Amino acid sequence: MTENYTVEEIRDNLERLQNRLEEKGRDQGFWVVATRNDFKPIKIETKSKSGKTTREILTKSSDIKKYILEDNEQYYINKKFAGIQFWFNPHFFTNTKKYSDENYNKIKDETICGIIISISKVDSDGNFANDSASYNTWICRINFTVEDMKEHKLKISDAEPLMRYTAEKLVISSNMLGINYTEYKKLLIKALKKIKK
Repeated sequence: MTENYTVEEIRDNLERLQNRLEEKGRDQGFWVVATRNDFKPIKIETKSKSGKTTREILTKSSDIKKYILEDNEQYYINKKFAGIQFWFNPHFFTNTKKYSDENYNKIKDETICGIIISISKVDSDGNFANDSASYNTWICRINFTVEDMKEHKLKISDAEPLMRYTAEKLVISSNMLGINYTEYKKLLIKALKKIKK
């Protein structure tokens, strides 16, 4: 059965998602190994000045080279890492007068949130991201409108299939503004049909 969320319910859903990302330490983005079967954020061990060791979610691409590739460069050659960042339009939460069911027809095509997926492949020399001009990096920025969210409750786990399709270059963004979710689905269906032929 298809849901039909009100604008207020969409706002509640996205606020819960923001809180969930924060609780899990993923609100600043996170990285996963795109070629692994699981979808677990990469964690690194850091030591505080007092000597206490903690495990933190890796949020910066520069830390992959520092903490992951430094000792395991050969193992990760030709493997892909995915940086995942959820983002939210702050006006959707603060301007409740504009973003309301009464104004639905005026706001339904406005972008209110999205997911940015950045894929970086370690080259044969062990270079990654900002190491050299020859690195392999591609991005897919998927934007969700009010109308998209009317029938879809966005979850952290939604990023996994989007990441896998991006890693295989089935759909990528041709510009920094990204593509809306409806267009993304159309492009994905086309790409999957080509594979099946």
